[in-house]
Amino acid sequence: MTDKSADILPIRQSMGGITEQLAGIPLHFPVERRWLIAMIFASLLLLLLVVSATELFTVGVGIWGINIPVNWAFAIHNYVWWLGIGHAGTLISALLLLTGSEWRNSLNRFAETMTLFAVVCAGIYPVLHLGRPGTSIGCSPIRRPCTSGRNSAVRWNGTSGRC
Repeated sequence: MTDKSADILPIRQSMGGITEQLAGIPLHFPVERRWLIAMIFASLLLLLLVVSATELFTVGVGIWGINIPVNWAFAIHNYVWWLGIGHAGTLISALLLLTGSEWRNSLNRFAETMTLFAVVCAGIYPVLHLGRPGTSIGCSPIRRPCTSGRNSAVRWNGTSGRC
């Protein structure tokens, strides 16, 4: 069996040498001060998200100030916003495909990436909007009747058949 890579590679270069060249670019790239500052800033934003989600799951959605019904617009608006962004990315990608633009590849990648991130955000929002997901098991559509109890009255339990 012959090595087909020998036909493709330059004469004095092996697969290991090419791997070292390609892997050396990001591994030995000098870290600039601006990049380091941007990375620290992004890490702080991620930490803020984790702290905010922890506080939300601990206290509940009352920290948003939604004790009056009008303020529910904040949560619903965020959810609809990210759904809209996801639809916009799909629309951009479809329009570029329909027009047959030859320069569409980079824009398609951007639009599809935007759609994926928007779908992830929209998927996380229902969990965040529950506030304390562990205590909202009563929102489950599957409920079983529980007839064992005092006076044999029918009671409902959202987690199991036992009362």
